[in-house]
Amino acid sequence: MNDSYGWDKIVHNDYIFWFKGYVLDGSFNSVAQSLSIFLLDLKNSDKTLIEFLSCIRGHYSLIIHNDDAMISVVDKVGTIPLFYSEKKKILTVSNSATAIKDNLSLNESNFDSSSILEISMSGYTIGNKTLYHDMKQLTAGECIFSYNNCFKKQYYHTYSPWKVDIRSRASLKNELTDVLLDIMNKLALSVKGKSVIVPLSAGYDSRLIVSGLKEVGVEDVLCISYGKENSFEVLAAKDIAKKLGYSFKHVDYGSDYIRSYYNSNKYNKFRNFFNRYNSIEFTQDMSAISLMHANSELDSNTIIINGMSGDYISGGHISHKFHNPNILELDKGDLFDVVMEEYVKKQYGLWGGMISNNKNEIIGNMFDFLGSRIPDFHKVDNIYAIFEFLEFYGRQSKFVVKGQEVYDYHGCGWRLPLWDPVFIDFWQGVSLDNKYAQRLYKEVLVGNNWGGVWGNIPI
Repeated sequence: MNDSYGWDKIVHNDYIFWFKGYVLDGSFNSVAQSLSIFLLDLKNSDKTLIEFLSCIRGHYSLIIHNDDAMISVVDKVGTIPLFYSEKKKILTVSNSATAIKDNLSLNESNFDSSSILEISMSGYTIGNKTLYHDMKQLTAGECIFSYNNCFKKQYYHTYSPWKVDIRSRASLKNELTDVLLDIMNKLALSVKGKSVIVPLSAGYDSRLIVSGLKEVGVEDVLCISYGKENSFEVLAAKDIAKKLGYSFKHVDYGSDYIRSYYNSNKYNKFRNFFNRYNSIEFTQDMSAISLMHANSELDSNTIIINGMSGDYISGGHISHKFHNPNILELDKGDLFDVVMEEYVKKQYGLWGGMISNNKNEIIGNMFDFLGSRIPDFHKVDNIYAIFEFLEFYGRQSKFVVKGQEVYDYHGCGWRLPLWDPVFIDFWQGVSLDNKYAQRLYKEVLVGNNWGGVWGNIPI
């Protein structure tokens, strides 16, 4: 285990507990104490342990072990990775993929050709795969138990957007408002006494974060933007911050700074430490955050809160084809074929010429993942929702949430309120008609008009 970049360790007489991240209800100490009880009898505790893990609210990874047993867990979105290998009946778990790679002396001869293809076409692998056959990553909502020389993997949470709970539009609007208020109140408590920074644009998600913070009484917030200073996004962000009474900073840098930083030893150090061997880097905020860090504008008391991934979870990525009544009336088999075709077209087109020759292999790999996670996936109602499921465990948990590693590297804390488990649970049950084009989401945000920034400031 590597104790850098936010990882902490508690050594107790009865166990050792490694953890990183944050929990919103309780503390890591209380989590450790509860898990230590499960360690005493893992063989007979599976069901109650799964129930306990499913109730933890926050974003984290943890490992707890004693001489006889171990529990390793990543959160419901997979924000902080854990890697493992089972070779020669020896289970190895680590927060560092490079450590496992070096420990097993993995090299090009151990490459998984399907992983190489998947990364080439989308930027990330499918399921738990890495570039190496003998090294895997825990997927979102997954845990490992080890006891009496037994090794067991289990899913304690699976995002299941086909489990729709039909409610009236009015009921959904009230419930979403209540959910957002709960999330923002929990967020406010978790950042009390911290220096809060929000990367702000003109869009819905980051605007929701800052207006939500204002709604629940958080007064000390710095809004930052980057890019061309006179762009629509920057000008709108500046107006939003001014309306809310928050400080605003445009982080100004040019192509020379970007070129210099990405060729520097500092960036190479980042890549080497956070290399997961299963996805490319997500460095959207890297230039702005690295420059602020270099100017001593960030420290360990800083909490950065971005809007990931409100657009996805609220329905903004759903294909227009699934709003066509003729498509939805297809039988399950034909509709499933449409889902897979649409998903491959959207997510595996980095090199357009590769789709025609490799589409069947990619779809076959996704079939394998679906079968391992949802054994009866062909039978689910609302089969179109498989599209959302695949993105949740693909692009979102493998690539987009990697953006938090930029903050980790620069010694900052972070929060992901729009990946709060309560938010995930809400959207899981919302129907296609209310999700499509983010209808419900946009209607509620504009209608509530928190902070007065949803009417006269263009979105």
